[in-house]
Amino acid sequence: MYFLVLFFSFTFTDPPGKESNPKGSPFFSQEIPPEIEQLNRLQALYVAHNQLGSLPAEILALQDLVSLRLGHNQIEQLPDGLSSLPGLSELSLGNNRLRSLPADLGLCPSLTELNLEHNQLTALPESLGRLMSLQKLHLSHNNIEEISSHSVAGMIQLR
Repeated sequence: MYFLVLFFSFTFTDPPGKESNPKGSPFFSQEIPPEIEQLNRLQALYVAHNQLGSLPAEILALQDLVSLRLGHNQIEQLPDGLSSLPGLSELSLGNNRLRSLPADLGLCPSLTELNLEHNQLTALPESLGRLMSLQKLHLSHNNIEEISSHSVAGMIQLR
């Protein structure tokens, strides 16, 4: 079995005639290129510590994806359709700007670890209660005031 891991740190320079970042920090890409879909055998994608604002729909073409780490970015919204990634077992979204989650996230059959800490979530979709394989759920440092029993009802593997 082969396991391919790609680490991305998208950097670019200022175009001619443009000023540098006034804060003095390096510029990072704010998007994953749509050509990512061509890596159809990719099993792990780690793009943490960039300034990604969103995930392209082309991510959903990565049918062999097992691990997706997107922590420490600026992601505000996830695309619908993550449930179409049948082998996705680890989804790390900590330290982003998520305010809500797509309803179909609870339909990811293989998900065992879900990291949502340090976001701006106020509620969890009830569909998360269908994550029967989920073993680890990280929710600290959000704005969640109440968790519905339906949102966790089927998480029978939580440790």
